[in-house]
Amino acid sequence: MRLIDLLGEDVIIPDLTASDATGAIGDLLQGLVSSGRLPAEDLERVRSIVLEREASMSTGIGHGVAIPHGTVPGLDGVLGALGRSVDGIDFKAIDGQPVNLVVLVLVGENAYRQHIRTLAIVSRLLNSQALREHLLCAGGAAEMLRLIRAEESGELRDHRAL
Repeated sequence: MRLIDLLGEDVIIPDLTASDATGAIGDLLQGLVSSGRLPAEDLERVRSIVLEREASMSTGIGHGVAIPHGTVPGLDGVLGALGRSVDGIDFKAIDGQPVNLVVLVLVGENAYRQHIRTLAIVSRLLNSQALREHLLCAGGAAEMLRLIRAEESGELRDHRAL
């Protein structure tokens, strides 16, 4: 699985306006609902799951990245959404820095291995300083998607996608 497989322009928010982690998570979940990927009737239940997980331990992994996530009973497969905050959001990240890139990951309760693998893929991908910098400067959702695709295919690392 690749991050590009979870995303589409309809679940990328290039201008998150939330000032805190709770708001950012809520905006990303609303994006999943608006895209039709998450049923509206599941919104509050899923929000509670993700916020409970966030309260137990911050998902701010450093370098301006957070990966809030949750295991959702009744969900088949994996859902993802991406948000960018130019101003930064306090996610109580391990490095104490504000978060600019937020990747929300939701996984069905019977997909534990897929959950761990997806978090590892997202973490490894966003470990690329070049990708993070390009995503912060991208013109919008389509360009952000193109950059992620380029990084996952090796083109961004090879500087061919620039």
